[in-house]
Amino acid sequence: MFGRVLVRAASRDDLDAVERLTLKACTHAYEEMVPRSVILAEARNRYPGTLLLEKLLARELYVGEATPGVLLMVALVSRLDDRIALTTVLAAKSLTSDHSAEPLVRLLREQGWNEPVVSDVVLGNLVHERFHENAGFAPGEVFADEVQGHPIFRRDWWLPAAATGRDEG
Repeated sequence: MFGRVLVRAASRDDLDAVERLTLKACTHAYEEMVPRSVILAEARNRYPGTLLLEKLLARELYVGEATPGVLLMVALVSRLDDRIALTTVLAAKSLTSDHSAEPLVRLLREQGWNEPVVSDVVLGNLVHERFHENAGFAPGEVFADEVQGHPIFRRDWWLPAAATGRDEG
């Protein structure tokens, strides 16, 4: 749990709520930088139903809920060659600065995801930045990106690999 939010693997019953939350999260992250019509298209582009279903079936889609059915966090997880890529969306207006990705990371570590974890956040999305920082992620480089032709900036966040207890020497 983080705050009073339970983190768990998503189920099929969560998919409609996941889609609603991704739209709200994209709106919050981009609302001062791009037109609303672009936000809707970006949410559908970044989180299409087919991707969410694939992640669900691969057990790479996690949710955080305060009460059953009330999602406050969605995480898509991808194992790459040397790291785990984490894409999170938050109901930022419902969370406070003391929330953390730590319970999500702990759950991933318990499931054997021990590689370093990387994520990125729209620069200036302070609740989302603190969500990572409170879990021990270190801020990385800021880079330019664009959302359907509109320039934005993102910051990389990085968490080292889990200690496995094995002697490497």
